[in-house]
Amino acid sequence: MFSAMNTPNGQQTAEKSQDTLASKQQRHSSKNSIWWKRGENLVQHMPTGTIYARLKLNGKTVRASLDTTVFSVAKVRLPDKLKELRTPKVVVGTFGQYAETFRGKTNADAMLSPAGKAYRLRCLDRLEKSWVGLTDTQVDKITADQCEDWWNEFSTQYSPQFVNHVLGYLRLIIRKLARLTNDPTFDLKPVGIKHTELALPSSDQFNRIVEITLTNGTPEAQDSADMIRLLAFTGMRLSEAQALLWSDVDFKAAEVRILCAKRRRTSRESDIRKLPMNPALRALLREMHDRKKREPTARVCVLDGVRRSLARASKLVGIKELSHHSMRHFFASVCIESNVDMQTLSRWLGHSDGGVLAQRTYGHLRREHSNRMAAQVSFGNASAGITQSPKSPKK
Repeated sequence: MFSAMNTPNGQQTAEKSQDTLASKQQRHSSKNSIWWKRGENLVQHMPTGTIYARLKLNGKTVRASLDTTVFSVAKVRLPDKLKELRTPKVVVGTFGQYAETFRGKTNADAMLSPAGKAYRLRCLDRLEKSWVGLTDTQVDKITADQCEDWWNEFSTQYSPQFVNHVLGYLRLIIRKLARLTNDPTFDLKPVGIKHTELALPSSDQFNRIVEITLTNGTPEAQDSADMIRLLAFTGMRLSEAQALLWSDVDFKAAEVRILCAKRRRTSRESDIRKLPMNPALRALLREMHDRKKREPTARVCVLDGVRRSLARASKLVGIKELSHHSMRHFFASVCIESNVDMQTLSRWLGHSDGGVLAQRTYGHLRREHSNRMAAQVSFGNASAGITQSPKSPKK
């Protein structure tokens, strides 16, 4: 068969075929028409021989190349090309449009607490304010270089936890809401979160802080001192102390029922944790209750906070300014020094991880306790003669 192509008859056949194609091109081509209809939704561009898919979309004729001049190949490729052409094009919006979708989903998320929703929206607000022009930028036009420039500056302006959360929400919007497969933030690395040493008062300093607050001469001095001691003796968060009612205090069972402020709605743990009364807490609550004979529906803490009292007393004592959360850390440290195990402490604090967070946060003790423990360390005879000066060698 191959040899026949080189014969005069084979050469004549090839020339005849070329003449036939040329005649078809001439017959179907003109100044106004260079397309040859080869079947339903198939046309061939006569000058080049390339076969195209042809169809009408929204009243307009659309042609798309099938990248072949072979009719049999074109017929195979046609269905996929028609499906591609008939599929509506995905319109990529601006970042601001997807940010509004993020806001709507956040506000409608029944699994998020009000505080959690506010935090997410605050992260988004900081993101948009720190990146000039981001809201008006089409998402698929955001480049890796732009992301890197923004991250290099933004990541140094706030705490590591906060900037990492902002980065996470940026990625969520790009990947899940805009559904970009090519994520320009891919190479950005979260900031490492280093452990910071807790600045806590000693027992004497804490007593001095309470005394200073109690005698500061303001109308709310007694209530302020009560709240400081309550936070320190329970380890409650500020919002938990604000929500505590006298009906939550059970003197008979010697326990306090606390509504957990950070319990996720998806968690299987109870929203209420029960804290057994330690002697100091029991004495404080009894004193507070007997002083004014509180009603069961009344709040235990009549104040919303004692930030100013803590700041003033800290300054007078000569230590780093303490916050409401410092009292929670103080409670945890005292419990650890009293040989309370991490799992028990984590339950008292309202953690649901079995003590992992408590171990990471409070695994080191206060310097006061650490120095006492170090003084008890003995190396026995191994330390003998260390302080003695070596004898000079005999001449």
